[in-house]
Amino acid sequence: MPKRPLSAYNLFFKYEREKIVVAMATAKGFDPHEVLNEVRNTSAEGVKKTHCCQRKSYGKVGFGNLAKTIAEKWNNLDDYAKIPFEDMARAEKELYKV
Repeated sequence: MPKRPLSAYNLFFKYEREKIVVAMATAKGFDPHEVLNEVRNTSAEGVKKTHCCQRKSYGKVGFGNLAKTIAEKWNNLDDYAKIPFEDMARAEKELYKV
């Protein structure tokens, strides 16, 4: 059985996390495209993860602070802005059913 589909909020969280990590890395002088590539290749999507000692640090953000920040953004997002994430979640759900 495949992994269950991500919710609209989970997809939004993933998107916002990428933006935050890339912004922090760019501020420290890293190449944003390289960083984005690395963030996507070390996510929890089943792609082979690197060991923590091999992963670059672009700055520290505690998960609690990250979650609070992103949850607040999600709660303040208008319905129109949530549509793309809801559409992606619906598409994932349909693939899961098959």
